[in-house]
Amino acid sequence: MELQNETLRDGLASAAELNEYVDRLLREPALRISARRARLLRYLAQRTLAGEADQINEYAIGIDVFEKSIEFDPKLDATVRAEISRLRRNLGDYYAGAGQTDPLRITLPARGYFLSFTSVDGIAATEIPGENPPALAQPIPASPASARSVSFQKKSLWMVAGALALAAVTVTLLVLERPRHADHIESLVVLPFRDFSSDRHSGYLADGLTDELTDYLANVKGLRVIARTTAFQFKDKAMDVREIGRRLKVDASLEGSIDREGNHIHVRAQLNRTADGYHLWSRVYDSEVQDLIAVQRDLARWIADDVQAGRSSAPSPVPPGATANPEAHDLYLRGLDLYDNSSVTAGFEEGIRLMQAAIAKDPHYAAPWFVMAKMRETTGWLLGWPPGVEEQVRTDLEQALERDPKMADAHADLGIIDWDYDYDWPRAEREFQLALEPADREEPHKLYGWALADRGRFAESEKHLQMAEDIAPENLELLFIIGGVQMWERKFAESERTLHSMLQLNPNSITALATLVTLKIIQNDCTGAAEYASRLERVDPTTFRAVFARAAVDVCEGNKSGAVTLLDRQSSRLRNVPAFELAKLYAFMGDKDRAIQYLEQAVDRHEFGATSMKQQPYLKSLQEDPRFLALESRLGLSE
Repeated sequence: MELQNETLRDGLASAAELNEYVDRLLREPALRISARRARLLRYLAQRTLAGEADQINEYAIGIDVFEKSIEFDPKLDATVRAEISRLRRNLGDYYAGAGQTDPLRITLPARGYFLSFTSVDGIAATEIPGENPPALAQPIPASPASARSVSFQKKSLWMVAGALALAAVTVTLLVLERPRHADHIESLVVLPFRDFSSDRHSGYLADGLTDELTDYLANVKGLRVIARTTAFQFKDKAMDVREIGRRLKVDASLEGSIDREGNHIHVRAQLNRTADGYHLWSRVYDSEVQDLIAVQRDLARWIADDVQAGRSSAPSPVPPGATANPEAHDLYLRGLDLYDNSSVTAGFEEGIRLMQAAIAKDPHYAAPWFVMAKMRETTGWLLGWPPGVEEQVRTDLEQALERDPKMADAHADLGIIDWDYDYDWPRAEREFQLALEPADREEPHKLYGWALADRGRFAESEKHLQMAEDIAPENLELLFIIGGVQMWERKFAESERTLHSMLQLNPNSITALATLVTLKIIQNDCTGAAEYASRLERVDPTTFRAVFARAAVDVCEGNKSGAVTLLDRQSSRLRNVPAFELAKLYAFMGDKDRAIQYLEQAVDRHEFGATSMKQQPYLKSLQEDPRFLALESRLGLSE
């Protein structure tokens, strides 16, 4: 076996030529290695010659070569170390025997997982040593940005060394390949990191890391990042990344895990190409709890650098209003976990207490103010907006924006408060425009699209709702809004498809079933409406929605007296029903005076949804009534 002598005499061997040597070596019968050890040798050669030697570690080899799962722990599974040792022995045996006349030697140094290519005389060699990890978060490999810088320095040194060596020897081997990037990644999803801690009590840390990575990467220009609301639907679900890629229409998925023992955290991360499931890279971080913030930012910068090749700018390393205080960060993550997983006011009260404690630890921390506003807001919707809640929500949002003026979601939420509660459209639109200035995010597009539909600006609404869906496909709340707006536009077939897609994700979706009842009734399909009403009664038998759906079906079927009897029988259950919902039902029943009375109450109380009065199908019969027109004017809908 020979490498071209002309190449050797020129003093340079390209990475392609060295890879070709590896290919010929693997076809050599005298090199007696198994198929998977052959894969290992080829993998080490390709990554070494691509300038990625400092990124090769046991975990990466286990995932990329031996197809271990992401739970693979090199400390417990010695497969990689054993195969490396056997490959080292195979190469030694080959060069001691049949390979004695080869012009090159490939060796595996005793420390490290890169290859060394040495000329036959042993004098001129190209070695690519590993790099020490950054001291801050102690990851095993360096970031791609660091790798490129180190690679450039190495290349310069090798070129100088090569020039000097040419004066003394006839053979010099140089590697001049750039590190590879994860090519063609225009979109990705950060799947919920998993908690592998022995006590399984660090799930909030795993979720927090997922959130931080999603938020950071969403600011990379030209990169579409799936919203967390969609990504978290895949939590704890064993799904092939190719299927996830198909459903979400993304090029790559980032997944990983956290393993906490005391104050020590072991973080694994893996970037996969969704087209074929190929592992683009794997990373391992070992950190102390107080360094978790650094780990999150370091890993996020790393990924951003890897996927933004050819893009014009990187996201800000540390956003305004971020914290460096580990105690504040931990309190925030615990509160965020309660916000994500609570459906009762008691859970939100504890979450608000944790957010206040985080703010006490770091008064400049913006995120706790925003999540606290969201918890108060959700409580407000649940309790019918008791006096003072709107002012608290507004104050929290303004405090968040004082610390981070570009927090898009906070601007969007202020826009909804300005519109749905204060009926101030000019101020709301200013907030929405500020929310849309940063990189695309689901919440601003969703809320603005919804508010535009209230005002009948459907073309603009559709545009923003579509942009929101691109970021957050398969999001139930967003699909509900889209389906409702399509119904308002009388795009009945499209609306039904959207609502059925909700039922595919959740067959018991109350909002989808209730909206389908309305959709069928306004098309005079009383039979179809009755079927959905029956399903709703089975799913949600104790709330007003099922009662209203059945009463509406009775009216549709010409049984108005049956609807009145049903409402009278259920009157005790309807005492706390939003006035806006009662207004819609009584308008459909033909009781205009009672409908207007309830509609006036809804506007007086600033009830959620009152601003959509012009678009509601059940309220169409009121639209020429002077009292209705007066309410339109009051809400700014007649502008």
